[in-house]
Amino acid sequence: LSFMGFFQRPDGKQAALFYDSAENTTVFYDAAEHIHGVDILSANVREAEIRFPDGTTRKLEIGGSVELAPEPAKTPPKKVVPAKPAAGKQGAAAGGKADAKKPKPAQKKGLQKKAAQQKPAPQKKAAQ
Repeated sequence: LSFMGFFQRPDGKQAALFYDSAENTTVFYDAAEHIHGVDILSANVREAEIRFPDGTTRKLEIGGSVELAPEPAKTPPKKVVPAKPAAGKQGAAAGGKADAKKPKPAQKKGLQKKAAQQKPAPQKKAAQ
């Protein structure tokens, strides 16, 4: 989390601009907002003050960063279940894999015949 700047809105509210490297975002936060377990206490042109979950506070100058404790993932990782081939069909499965490795022709056979039947365009003779 990095303090990047400060903004005072026309209504007088102050907002601190933070870069969040975990989310790769840059967002303005008002005082008393909560981000990644820390509270934004205050901000001014020179620094922002944040409070950690244990109650300690720290002032960050513009460009100053603080590394926060890792958070649990928002979405659980997908479970991948490996596909087991049926007993007795291993040879067929292996044959299918071998077929998958064969390069496929770039064109269909019918198109290749038509291409071979076309006559080249007549060439013009150079003027002498």
